Amino acid sequence: MKARIPFYFGGLAGKILLALLVSSSAIFAQVNYSLSGTLSLASGEDPFELNGNTFTITAGLNQNAPPEASTCTSATCNYVYANVPATMYVENLGTVPFTSTVTLAGAVGGPYTFSLEGEYEGLAQITSTASIPSGYMISVVPSAFNSTQITAGSFSINIGGVVSGYDVLNSTLQATGTPPPAITPNPAAWTPRRMWVLRLLLRR
Repeated sequence: MKARIPFYFGGLAGKILLALLVSSSAIFAQVNYSLSGTLSLASGEDPFELNGNTFTITAGLNQNAPPEASTCTSATCNYVYANVPATMYVENLGTVPFTSTVTLAGAVGGPYTFSLEGEYEGLAQITSTASIPSGYMISVVPSAFNSTQITAGSFSINIGGVVSGYDVLNSTLQATGTPPPAITPNPAAWTPRRMWVLRLLLRR
């Protein structure tokens, strides 16, 4: 079922409202993003014969870990997470663990994207992206959502300067673990001054 929660509060007013509304007692935990599908060679060579292989790439994000960088406007929001543990499984290569950088991006009324790039022991550079319709990945804060068919997916691997690019077909993206952070009213913390600020913001 599609959620109807806005993915972020934009602008100064939104940030102040969020600070007033969110309880400080929220508990965060691990969220594992998993992209699965079948590889189809789109560019370059295929030296390891990965074309047609079953493919899964997984990255584990912790809600306690702040993003390395974030950029938000009234229309879009991007969060970048560094040093994320990840694993890649391809039939002809087996399971490959590596450290990655993950970007979660969203747009008002548009798709969300999951992007990953990393390196395996200095031998291979790995990148992968997936886009899903609006309404499924409802937050750029790491949070769980059900498996959903992606609208576009890609995977590339660079080994010794030989770059192979693949489309990820019949693919799904899923996040397991902690649901989106709950927004809990905390009226006890609303001092008269805070209530005055809130009323002023709501008039605008």
